[in-house]
Amino acid sequence: MFPMTKEFVLKKVKAALNRALPKARRDLSAARKEARKHPGEWTQKRVKQAERVLKGFGALPGIPWMPRLGRFRGPMTSTEGRFSGGPKDTESVSFDFETGEARSYEWYQLGGVIRGKYVLNTFRYSSATSYHVRELRETLKILGIKYIELEAPRGLNNLDGVVQYHISELAKETVRAKYATKYKSKFSVNNSRKQLRVLESLGFQVSEREIDKAIAKAELDRETKNASVREASKEYREKRKLERLEYLAKAKAHISELQKTKYCYSRSRKFGSGRVSFDLYNTSTILVDTSFLMNLKPVPGESQKACIAYLRVMERLNQNKGA
Repeated sequence: MFPMTKEFVLKKVKAALNRALPKARRDLSAARKEARKHPGEWTQKRVKQAERVLKGFGALPGIPWMPRLGRFRGPMTSTEGRFSGGPKDTESVSFDFETGEARSYEWYQLGGVIRGKYVLNTFRYSSATSYHVRELRETLKILGIKYIELEAPRGLNNLDGVVQYHISELAKETVRAKYATKYKSKFSVNNSRKQLRVLESLGFQVSEREIDKAIAKAELDRETKNASVREASKEYREKRKLERLEYLAKAKAHISELQKTKYCYSRSRKFGSGRVSFDLYNTSTILVDTSFLMNLKPVPGESQKACIAYLRVMERLNQNKGA
């Protein structure tokens, strides 16, 4: 399988390009038709992009083939300066057809040969890395390389703890599926089992005893978390109950103050005009659950007209005092 010769790779690449060109030409034709129908900056941009695809190896699916370099490599970027205008000196994605090693941003290994088998790392490290995985799949398909998939969170260059990771995931998903009340599915459980079988095929030791221990620990963790949630919920309900009792006591005392007069009022300022308005309420109709209760104030007067006149006089006096 590896190393591959450049002649073999170029033959496969050209064959894949020939298969991809008809679709690229149809896309260009559709883009030009759309541009004629709806002329504008966006449609013209789409046409130019479709024209670029037809140049060189642009229509080739997967990781771009650089004919001058004679290798698979994505655009240059920089993980440090990517959003701050730093130096563009990092390969976004690459595949070495001589060793089979594929990397994302140079440090994260996406693919490689392990124990004579080609392994594709499908762990979703980031949205960019997921896109690179899709590109690598296409490139492997072009070259006719058979592969197995493995989720390695730290990359294939760092497989320490990958068995424990999948055992832990299997335990968590097993407990989740056991107690799920809706959408009962064992897809995640089966996927974790599949990942462990892949690791076994690569020579890693997977112990059923460790799996049983991990499931027991996940059960205990779930019970501990649920107990903590129940306790927190109980404390919250007690706190809300105490707050309600305190509010009722204050509300009743405030209503008693308001009922010393026939009317009470709330003061508001009309938006935009700056004018102050007064809303009057009969104190006999005020209840403890009134939403604006604590904003109400007593006002002397036996009629609404007298109360309004009193409030306007007090408003003018306050304005003159402030001036």
